[in-house]
Amino acid sequence: MRLPVVLDCGTNNLADPFYISRLQKRVRGEKFRGLWQLDDLPPASQPEYALPFNDDVQGTAPVVLGGLLAAVPLLGKPISERKFGAGTVGTGIVDLIAQAISRETGKTVEESRKQI
Repeated sequence: MRLPVVLDCGTNNLADPFYISRLQKRVRGEKFRGLWQLDDLPPASQPEYALPFNDDVQGTAPVVLGGLLAAVPLLGKPISERKFGAGTVGTGIVDLIAQAISRETGKTVEESRKQI
């Protein structure tokens, strides 16, 4: 299981009424370069010390799973009784769904993946 962490590095528009975090100027330079989203960079520019972050897995997947779990009471069926498909981003999402089905039912993750 992965835990997404979002770092607010400030904003270039302190007057933006829709910016809901702490108002501070955007962090620049070495402080900002401490975290990289490696899937957006060519391999040659990925330093060995960079902290890996993949928004498809650590960002999108938990949001989709949260939406699915929130919809369970409305739909009347647990996610373990549904089937899911995958697209380009879907592999991270379905991996997290399989883990949730496994926890909900006691099935192995491999058994849970058969529903996906």
